[in-house]
This record gives sequence, structure tokens and C-alpha cells, in this order.
Amino acid sequence: MLILILLNILLFTFYNKSIKSFSSLYNEKLKKIFIIGVVFELILLLFYRLDLLSLNRNVYYSDAETYWKNTLELINYGQSDGYNALYYKICYYLQIFSPFIWVGWNNLFNITCINFSIVFIVYSLTNLEINKENDNELYKKIRLLLILTMFNPFIIYSLMRNLKDALFMVYVFFIAFILNKSIKKNNIVFSLITYLFFSISIYAMIQLRPWGFIIPLIAIIYLTICLFVNLIKKIKKEFEINKLRITLFLIFTLVALIFVFFILCFKVFPHIIVTLRVWIPSVVNSLMQRNLISVLLGIFKFIVAPGPLRALLGNKYFVHYTESGNVMCCIGQIMWWTAIVIIISNVIISIKNKRINFNIKKSFCNFMSIISFIYIAIYVIQYGGTAEIRLRAVMYIFSFSIFFSIFSINDYKYNKKIYNTVFILSILCFTLITFLGM
Repeated sequence: MLILILLNILLFTFYNKSIKSFSSLYNEKLKKIFIIGVVFELILLLFYRLDLLSLNRNVYYSDAETYWKNTLELINYGQSDGYNALYYKICYYLQIFSPFIWVGWNNLFNITCINFSIVFIVYSLTNLEINKENDNELYKKIRLLLILTMFNPFIIYSLMRNLKDALFMVYVFFIAFILNKSIKKNNIVFSLITYLFFSISIYAMIQLRPWGFIIPLIAIIYLTICLFVNLIKKIKKEFEINKLRITLFLIFTLVALIFVFFILCFKVFPHIIVTLRVWIPSVVNSLMQRNLISVLLGIFKFIVAPGPLRALLGNKYFVHYTESGNVMCCIGQIMWWTAIVIIISNVIISIKNKRINFNIKKSFCNFMSIISFIYIAIYVIQYGGTAEIRLRAVMYIFSFSIFFSIFSINDYKYNKKIYNTVFILSILCFTLITFLGM
């Protein structure tokens, strides 16, 4: 409980800092939306906990049940031999710093992770990225972002049940945030600290996902390219003016990079090799069982499915389910399909009106685009697009971080023809998906 209180104080402070540049009117509105969103999430948690109580369960099924069992072993006996120790160790600390043992603290922590991920997107839109929108445009983006994420029961329900995906998601957004900060500062000392953090993150991410090491590794490569480009510019600009200073700077940079390289080689890469020996054969085996058509359909299925009808009939389509969860998933899927219509409409209209705000300096958005592509590709290869709802919820938030960074939302309501066309085609498409049982 103590950890949760501290984290939420930090969360609200960070959110207030993110929106401080707005006028007082917009600032207050965005604060109210965020607070109402948190209350809404807690109400969903209450329904979920009552549903579990009616099933005579303390925790959800599958991985959540396993990690809770490992957590109790650690609390009661001081040790546990369960896999993915990072998860239940975090659960352990959440419990021992709380007034009593209750799995609900884990659910509250997951909600906090969801909200931190959303606030990282808000912060990137208002502080770190190059924005040309006026306050009204940016305000509308953030307001719509909060509505599509904090008020979507599918996202909240699927991610608050299990520490696994909420923790993974917030860590990815934190890496993107640190990467963007480091590139913006363009300071070698801060960059060195960032390199060390990313190096440690490689090992940490392996504990969250077998393929997770790819994420901080890409961040290291991305940061190195950006620093190299900035370094070349600096040398061209200042070398003739201050040769000694530039020479010392180059030597320090080279030593720092060699130091980071040795850390990666001797401390991190051995863990990667061990993981790859287990993970790659599994992925290759899954890939060999699929052809190009099934992969393309898998991408479509992963993004669009399960749909409101299948979500509502959890007893028919899901291995584990709760009645409240079925309702939440149904409502959330309607909201997601509506979001798809809004996204496609705005993409078309933004392209038509030449209002695409793409910039190579938008490292947060660019990094999240790369990670989202890898994320979708891996789970399409492994599961053919038929993945658990929690994996889709992460993908939804990843998608929103990209969409709101690039495209305008100010014009769509003035282009009813395009919006209505996309809406009709989407309804036909979604109906077909429902009948095909995707």
C-alpha cells in the first residue's frame, strides 16, 4: 500500500507537469477527465473483485494464479522456485509494504502501471515532441487519448488482472521516455547513464518477455545513431574554433562507448544467448507452420478480434472468464472498433489535408512504432493472431501512442463524407469478421 501511495503521488505530479503548458481552462478539464478516469478504473476493479468473490476465488486464473501462489510461498517460507521470479518478487514487496495480505494490491498496482503508460504518452505529446498544433488541437488529442484508454473497460479489465503485461508495457514506455530525454538533452554524461540503464534493462526485459531484450537493444542502437549524427554536426560546427575541447570530447565519448560495450559483452549478452537457445526454436517452429496468407490474416485478426459478440460470449470462446469481464470486454471492443474508424478516418483526412506531423526527431513516436511492429509480428508468428486479450490491450495503447503523435484530429468532423464511408466499410468488415468467427 505504501508503494502504491508513493507511485500514485508521483503519477499525479507527473501528469500535472505534463499538462502545465495548457491554459487554465484546458488544464482543469484535463485534470477532471484524468481523475474521473481513475475513479472509473476503480469501479471496474470493484466489479471484478466481486465477480471473483462470487466464484470463490482470490485471483484470476492462468499466470496470475501461478504468480500469486509463488508470492505466498515467498511470504510464508522465504523462498519460491517459480519461473519469472521478477513478477512475484514485485508482488512480494507490494504485499509486505501493505497493512494486510491481499491480491487486490496487485490489481491496483497494474492500474497504476496502465495510467503511467498513458501519462508517458501525454508527456511526449506536450513536452518532448516538436508540436505545431495549437492548444485546442493538442487538448483534443489528449482528451480523446484519455477517453479511449482510461475509459475502455477492455483495456482496464485485461491488464489489471495480471502483473505480467501491465509491468511490461510501462517499462517499454519508460525506456521510450528515457531515450527521448537523452536525445533531447544531447549530453554525453546523461547519455552514458542512459546507456547503463538500457544495458541493465536488457537483462530485466528478458525476465518480462523472452524477446524483451530486443527493446532496450534497439534503444541503444537508436541512441547511438542519434548521438553520432549530433556529434558529426558539432564537429563540423566547432572543430576550427576549439580543437582541444572537441578532441577531449571525442576521447571521452569513445572511452564511454567502449565501457558500455564491455558491459554488454560480459554481463548482458550471455543471458541473451541462453534465452535465444530456448526461444528461437519455438518461434521458428511456429513460423514453419504458417504460410504468408495465414500471417497476413493473423495480423488482421490480432488487431481487430475478438469483437464484441465473441467477447460477450466468454463461456463459449475463452478458456477462463468472468461474467463482469465478458461485459467489460464487449463494451471495450465496441469502443476499440469505434477507435479504428476514428483512426482510419483521421489518417485519410490528414493525408488529404497534408496535416501529417511526422518528424524524424520524434524519437518517442519512432521508437514506439518500431516496437509496435515487432510486438505485432512476434505474436502473429507465435499465435497466428489468436492471442490473449491482455496482449491486444497492450497493442491498443502502443497504437494510440503512435497515432496521436503523427496525425491531426482537428479536421475529421468537417469531412463527413470520408468519415461516413470509412464507418460503413468498417461495419461491413466487422460484421464479416463476426460471422467468420475470427
